[in-house]
Order: sequence, then structure tokens, then C-alpha cells
Amino acid sequence: DEIILVAQAERVKLEKSEIVEMITNVFDPSMSGNHIPSMLQDIENGRKTEIDYLNGAIVKRAESYRIPVPVNLLISNLIQMMEETREVTKVEGIKN
Repeated sequence: DEIILVAQAERVKLEKSEIVEMITNVFDPSMSGNHIPSMLQDIENGRKTEIDYLNGAIVKRAESYRIPVPVNLLISNLIQMMEETREVTKVEGIKN
């Protein structure tokens, strides 16, 4: 819903039902199998993720329209914290 509000402010038409259907189909275990998302692979390998270009981009756009996007902000912040934690443990040689 947050993304749809930001899209509307940007004059981009999104249909929630179409998005939900696509996500449901793509993440059906029979479709995705044992897929490991690239963001998880990045975290596990101490690399920066693309979160700034996904949920982070929604947060930035939302700020310019003063649209609250607490879920996207939380997701963005949590992933960034995971990146930082992983980078620190990698540098310090700590295994998690």
C-alpha cells in the first residue's frame, strides 16, 4: 500500500491485485524451488545489498511527498543494519 501511494504521487498507475498475484506466483515454492535471494547472498558474503535502490528509493521518494512509509523505512533500516553488522564481523574476523 505504501508503494502504491508513492507511485500515485509520481503519477504511476499500479494495480495492487496484479502485483499481489505476480508476487504470489513468483514466490510459489513450485516456481522458485530452493532459490537463495541475491540480497541474502550479498549479506552472507559481506557485500552491500541493493536495498538503497529498492525500499530505500521508496523512502526517499515518499519523503519528498511527505507520505509516511514506516514499513519500507523499517525494511530499509533493518537490511542496512545487517550489512553494517556483517561488515564489522567480517573485518574483526568474528564468525556468526
